[in-house]
Amino acid sequence: MSNLEESKDTRPVDVLTKKKTDKVSKKISWSINISAGSSVITEDAFSFKSSYATADRQYSTPGSNIGGTPATGAGGPGGPTAYYNYSQSQNKPAFAFKVGINARKNISNRSSLSVGLGYSQLADKIEIGTNQSPSQSSMALSYYSGAPQQTHTDHFHFIELPLMYNWRVTNNTDHFLSLNAGIAPSYLLSTNALLYDTTMGGIYYYNKDVVTKTHFNFISGIAYQFGNTKAVTFSVGPQFSFDVTKVFKSDLDKRKYFLYTGLDARVFFQKNKK
Repeated sequence: MSNLEESKDTRPVDVLTKKKTDKVSKKISWSINISAGSSVITEDAFSFKSSYATADRQYSTPGSNIGGTPATGAGGPGGPTAYYNYSQSQNKPAFAFKVGINARKNISNRSSLSVGLGYSQLADKIEIGTNQSPSQSSMALSYYSGAPQQTHTDHFHFIELPLMYNWRVTNNTDHFLSLNAGIAPSYLLSTNALLYDTTMGGIYYYNKDVVTKTHFNFISGIAYQFGNTKAVTFSVGPQFSFDVTKVFKSDLDKRKYFLYTGLDARVFFQKNKK
């Protein structure tokens, strides 16, 4: 009986605690990521629905709208001229993607923080009329009016700085499920976006000065991480990004906030000690 008691681990508690603490890697792991999916500009923040507006033509008599498109023969001979008023078209999701590099460090047995630098291209589809610009090559002077006849894709190019918190749900360390949440301030590099205005019966026009440059996003997602070695691991899972900054400075365009949904894939690299 005494031999069994002597075989028990009688080391101090602080030594055992240190042994468990040593399991938390203090090394920084680097990763590259690519995410592909779709984006749309919603009317409400944290919404999954695109902005809604009827695309039907509405009639109005002179003086009830500003410079609408006259309807040929409307009102009959000698009667008042009617005008077409083209409402803002309903926008639709468009292909979007993100790429970047990230640095991640564990802060506990089951959680970590990561910071990165990324590029994202978001987009939004709308229906527009014909180009009324005197010069087809001059985008700054272009505006589109009349009945919707063609699809235009607004492209937005951002650089962003995501800061993420990652929490491991399962107990496994070599393959596990994690929940991710964070923020990502971003800056608009360029865009070809057309803005809706009610003038002249409803037009779309280009003006980069009415597009907000600095944005703030909330990011969330789920990822499954796996790998055969500790030096290189992979993760894949859905990702959601909600912009809380208005895309356009004008209130006439009903589109307000960007929503991005996609599938995020990452490759992690960690240098082993020799």
